[in-house]
Amino acid sequence: MLQGFSRDERVRKRADFVRLQGRNGGRVRTRSFLLLLDRRAEGELTRLGVVASKKVGNSVARNRAKRLLREAFRLRKALFGPAIDVIAIAFDPLPTLGLADVLRDLDGASREIARRIRTLPSRTAG
Repeated sequence: MLQGFSRDERVRKRADFVRLQGRNGGRVRTRSFLLLLDRRAEGELTRLGVVASKKVGNSVARNRAKRLLREAFRLRKALFGPAIDVIAIAFDPLPTLGLADVLRDLDGASREIARRIRTLPSRTAG
């Protein structure tokens, strides 16, 4: 059974999406998606935001891509650790892949994800 995300575990504000897209430090590219990473204040939850443009396909394909990314994130949340914002941007091949393929992409990028997270500047609450 699929489990959802609480409102606190989602990047929902446009300003947060724009902030992450403007940063260059925390980018990890796989064959089917791009991850943008940024550190949050200590003690905050890790959050996910998903972007699937019309380049990915019609609404059915975009929604499938977003569901796959959310489920992969839910299953591999420990890769990111606490207090990280993650924006996942879907690419064209993603809707044709299965969950196992997306998880394989994420696992293959795990070393790079960890390296990028280590280099992110720390943020204070406020």
